[in-house]
Amino acid sequence: MGRAVHTNLYARFCVDCLKVAVIKNSWLACRLGGDLFSVIFRYEEYSSESDTAAAEADTAKQAEST
Repeated sequence: MGRAVHTNLYARFCVDCLKVAVIKNSWLACRLGGDLFSVIFRYEEYSSESDTAAAEADTAKQAEST
């Protein structure tokens, strides 16, 4: 995913999504609670019912990181 881990890890999409990444940055590994070169696999199934709740959670997570 490249830098997409920084920008799209918590993003919600209007389709089913498989997010795959290798953490190559020590700061990000620490931030996510993992090790350098850890692998992330995240499958997110689209659900229109949870769009509002997911958007609110994403906003809160992004606010915490700044």
